[in-house]
Amino acid sequence: MGTGLRAQTSAGVTLSPYVADVDGDGQIGAADTQLMQRALFTSRGFALEANIGFDYRADVFGRARVDQEAVDAVSRTISLLGAGALAGAPRPITVAWHYGWYDRIRRPFLHQTVRYLGGDYLSNDPRVEEGFNRLKNEFGISVDALSWIPPRITPTILPNYRAGYFAASNAATRYVALLYENTLALPAIGGRTDFRSPRVRDLLVSDFAAMARTLARCGQASRW
Repeated sequence: MGTGLRAQTSAGVTLSPYVADVDGDGQIGAADTQLMQRALFTSRGFALEANIGFDYRADVFGRARVDQEAVDAVSRTISLLGAGALAGAPRPITVAWHYGWYDRIRRPFLHQTVRYLGGDYLSNDPRVEEGFNRLKNEFGISVDALSWIPPRITPTILPNYRAGYFAASNAATRYVALLYENTLALPAIGGRTDFRSPRVRDLLVSDFAAMARTLARCGQASRW
């Protein structure tokens, strides 16, 4: 992190090879420089959709704009390491926490915790999930962590995922993981879960088996 933060303010920056591999083909070279040059002086803007010409892969400093310093940093890295050098270290992943229990068209004021579409977010609508997927792909968010809550607690969440997230036409563009909501799923005393309890252990084992079934069934439904 320290190196990354200094890179945003220092002149003469040399990037990590996987950052200079802006086109993502696994090696650095002329194609990366050309992509940077095409994106020079573009900016993301403030709307949900990016400005025409902006390419988030060229935004190596995360400034929502591509300036000459960014282009120079990529060119300098390629020059030092040599064209054709492998990107090396794998790219970091970025995880988005994804909810699935929103299935009401209108929710009370101050309870609209999702601001997209004015707070009226239907997680069982595949068209809404398609829009989310396009935005996450554009931002470079790699993995969706879907909140998994057993039906005994929230009976609508898994049907919502099947009808919405996994049914989206661009579902296959996403990587997915399941986030076990243990504080909701398991009995607690004073806000803490006692994993020594036989009942807790039994529920945990059965819930993890159900999570595996969720991935298997939804994966088949979405052609993964």
